[in-house]
Amino acid sequence: MPVFFSDKGGLSEPEKVHFADPNYEQVAIGKPLYVEILHVAFGDTRDMFGKAEVLVSSWARLGGAGRSGPRLINVMRTGVDEFDHLSSFGAAEYANPLVFYTPSYNGERLHLSIEMLEIDKLRADGVKRLGEALSGLSQLAVFASELAFMSLAPEVLGLGRKLYNLLNRNDQVLLERLDLAFNEPDLKVLTSGRFVLVHKEQSASAILKKFKLSAGSELVTSDGRPAEEAGMKSPYVVIRINAKEMPEYRDFEIDSAAQDELRKFLNGVVTDELAEFVRSGVRDTANLNAVLKLMRLKKELDGTHDDGRRRAIVQEAQNEMRRLPDELNNLVLSVLAAPANAA
Repeated sequence: MPVFFSDKGGLSEPEKVHFADPNYEQVAIGKPLYVEILHVAFGDTRDMFGKAEVLVSSWARLGGAGRSGPRLINVMRTGVDEFDHLSSFGAAEYANPLVFYTPSYNGERLHLSIEMLEIDKLRADGVKRLGEALSGLSQLAVFASELAFMSLAPEVLGLGRKLYNLLNRNDQVLLERLDLAFNEPDLKVLTSGRFVLVHKEQSASAILKKFKLSAGSELVTSDGRPAEEAGMKSPYVVIRINAKEMPEYRDFEIDSAAQDELRKFLNGVVTDELAEFVRSGVRDTANLNAVLKLMRLKKELDGTHDDGRRRAIVQEAQNEMRRLPDELNNLVLSVLAAPANAA
């Protein structure tokens, strides 16, 4: 799978040390981490009857291997022509660029996958109606598992269930995976900036020689011609990573964990009440784990006199505090500030 990092507009291998672009907040432990889809090039995607219906989705998680994150619906588009591009998500059809967000990055490896499917079996009018219904939901991030039970308008509820069932049985246009590591040698570097994921049929060396990434996040030749005019037919996706705070996505990890639990119920009856119950439980568990970790750090801080270790403990505690909702911060801070032997 060819994957490239955009280094000052040129393309480079993601294992190499990258130029620190001043336009981005640089990735660091304790800072937020935001991953979004910036541009989609549909390649030679076409339907035998004309224009195609296409869905782009993603998975992402931090930590070791063993399971995938829940699938996130990013783009639904009708009327896609051969070599079309999507650079402005707009509001006419369903789209959400979010792939992953955490308010406080913990240093673990980031694993993500991007998939592009032709969903012509749903037909253009069905894709349009479902996209309109999804756009009206209060949730900022729509997970695929929600399609099976979310309270959509009655006329599109069946379409949501049908799409959920079709996701694993449609024509796959692109499936690309990317694993990024922070401060680990010989691995693809987790850093702020733009990454290009190209369909695996393309030669990595040929792309490095022929193309660069434009300011509009399209692959172009050295003289500015679109890559498809220079013989490239494959689709590609450009993602952007930034250590930028996005308050509207603060609950993304809670939502992701809740979706993981909800998948266990998808063969039965899942209601909005059950969905909110699971989400609340996940949120409470996450908050409790964060508070317990802060208490352990407080105990260690009270028991050490090494200045270096004390600074490290305080930094780790500050990082953990960023994961708590604002309404808990003052309460937790007041408790942690009390002497260890206080009544």
